Parts: sequence; structure tokens; C-alpha cells
Amino acid sequence: MSNSPNPGQPAVPSAAGAFVYDTRYVEAAVNHRHRVLGRVLAPYSFWHILLLETVQSPLLLDKPVTPQALWQAVHICSSRWNPGFVAPDMVQPSRLRWQWLTTRYRLVVEINKFHEYLRDHDSGPRCELRSDKKLVSCGAHDVDGNFETVCYLQLKGLSPGEAWNMPVGMARWYSAVYSRLEGADLQFRTPVDDMHLERLRRQVAVDGSAKANGKR
Repeated sequence: MSNSPNPGQPAVPSAAGAFVYDTRYVEAAVNHRHRVLGRVLAPYSFWHILLLETVQSPLLLDKPVTPQALWQAVHICSSRWNPGFVAPDMVQPSRLRWQWLTTRYRLVVEINKFHEYLRDHDSGPRCELRSDKKLVSCGAHDVDGNFETVCYLQLKGLSPGEAWNMPVGMARWYSAVYSRLEGADLQFRTPVDDMHLERLRRQVAVDGSAKANGKR
């Protein structure tokens, strides 16, 4: 979120001497290198989501994660999309290699590192689409929403490789902002907006409780 008075102009420091921005956008745009089980992961992309969903990875399903499942997810997320849509080879490590991995790395620590990797790359916008003056949640699709975003980015000029390999968070931001620039009536919600809404909810709850107590 820019505090510039003119859209498209650079942001300027606020009176407090700090730039004002949407932290979700910054989280999506500024990523870090992640290493899990000693392996450097590629930016988390729609290609990775497709493969992880295909193998029903427990890391996306909030289920207990085995060393094998973590190794599989790491193997997937260190790959890149290819024109043939060929999945990476999933041959399990040898028994000796497994022994080395399980003694070299702590499973809980590596799982946490993988979840941090997901959070770093998958920070899309919070937005709502205004339709007939009513707010409806973005994301109601009759086709896979991720594939729809990939197709839309290609429609806007990105190559298939760029669309499939782009970090998920930035892909969602590009898609949403492109839609808004084309005339979609999107309402973006920043973390600051969420904070104000939460304060309002709490105040309403307090006022309601006070009124209820006053009637007794």
C-alpha cells in the first residue's frame, strides 16, 4: 500500500518517518533463499502446488508429516516447470542415505523451515470483488483457480515458464492488479484494514455487552 497521493508515483515517508505499505505485498515481493534437508528450494510456484496436490502431500493437508513426505515435498519444490509437464523422479533415497538424513536433520525443525518457505512465497492479496454493490469473495471458480491465474498471466504476455515458475504470492498480486487495471471493481484489504475491523468488532462486542448488562 503506497501513501503516495498519486497512483503510480513512488511512496514517500509518512510523518512518522517510515514508508507505509501493504505488508502482504512486501512479503510476496521480497523473498529469501530457503534450504530444507540441505537442499535449496526453488521459489514456491503453481507448478509445485500442482505436484504437491497430486501426491496429496500432508504438508498442504495439515496432517502428520513423515520423513518420506517431507523428502518428497523438498524434491518437488526444488524442481522447475518444464514444457512437457514431466514430474521430477520420485525414487526414494537408499537406506544408507535415509539413515544419514534422519541423523543429520531434526524432522520438526525441517518441517518448520518448509512451512516458513510456504509463508514467504504464498502471500497473496486479500481482496473482494464488488458485484451489484455487494461484496463477494474473490476465488469462486468453476475451474482450478491456480490454473486460471496461470492462464491469465500468459494472456497478459508472460511465457508459460514465467507463469508456472513465478512465486505464487507475486503471481496472485499480478493477477489481481491486472484485473483491477482492466476495470474490475476490486477492494483490497491491508493488514491495517484488518486491524481496524478487529478493533471495530471488539468495540461492538463491548457495547453490546454493556447494553445487555444495563437492561438487567
